[in-house]
Amino acid sequence: PDSETFRLVFNSHKGNPDPSIAYKVEKLVELQKNSDVVPTAGSFNAAIQAIAWTRAPDKASLCWKLLQRMNEQDLTPTLSSYNGLLNACAHSVEPSNPADIFGIAVKAFNQLRDDDKLAPNVKSYSNFLRACAQLLPDNAKRDSVVQNVFLKCAEEGHVGRSVIAELLDACSEEILVNLLGGDPKDGLKIPRKWSRNVKDEREILRK
Repeated sequence: PDSETFRLVFNSHKGNPDPSIAYKVEKLVELQKNSDVVPTAGSFNAAIQAIAWTRAPDKASLCWKLLQRMNEQDLTPTLSSYNGLLNACAHSVEPSNPADIFGIAVKAFNQLRDDDKLAPNVKSYSNFLRACAQLLPDNAKRDSVVQNVFLKCAEEGHVGRSVIAELLDACSEEILVNLLGGDPKDGLKIPRKWSRNVKDEREILRK
């Protein structure tokens, strides 16, 4: 087997919520290493995405370890690597350690933003906003974090449908009205420049 073989196996597990899949993928990553198979960013990304789709309670930390392993093996994480990890954080199932998982999300998001060759996209922002809503207490501090993240998202032109959907759940009504310039119930009027870098047709709010 080579790295492509492992990538295909990892990819075949994507979308399966069974928690055991996460640990199966983790063991396969070890098998890849012990078999002296040279991994690729693609094989790691497939492993991260497969784990992220499961309902394993520690999937965020498992994905974080894989991202760290990529760095240790001189493999440059891609946007897909970071988005897979952020997805794992955002969709953690009844976590007993929400602060720890949010800490992983913050580290991943900051690494992505600090990367000279990469930048967050609409998926990155929507997953991070969902992580805020799911993992932070509903208080003024969360409102502040969400507000700062959304303003940066708008500045960079990545406001899409999923970002707005997550924003609605992530902050108070007062902050929401301030950010959007009015009550969403009255209809959204999003400046075109806020979405100028959204490429996915499914995410475009208006043309």
